[in-house]
Amino acid sequence: MTSFSPPAPISPDAIPLADRQRLLAELDAMLEQVNTLMARFEATGFTIAMRDDYVALHRLQARMFDEREQHRRALVAAGVAVPDQNL
Repeated sequence: MTSFSPPAPISPDAIPLADRQRLLAELDAMLEQVNTLMARFEATGFTIAMRDDYVALHRLQARMFDEREQHRRALVAAGVAVPDQNL
């Protein structure tokens, strides 16, 4: 039986700018989906009935905002104009 070794983590500095721009676009699309789902939870009153899921959505949203901000800052530092999204 062969053992599996996970790949070494990629240094954030090693991510090409084009990949960062693609990641930003994907994170923006995912954030819109999460925001829509959270609004549905709120509109239907499921924030209480499905509290754990609702809290998990908030945690996911926070992680995505953090990831987005890291990539945005790296692009700005490289001189790439990045619009600031109000998601």
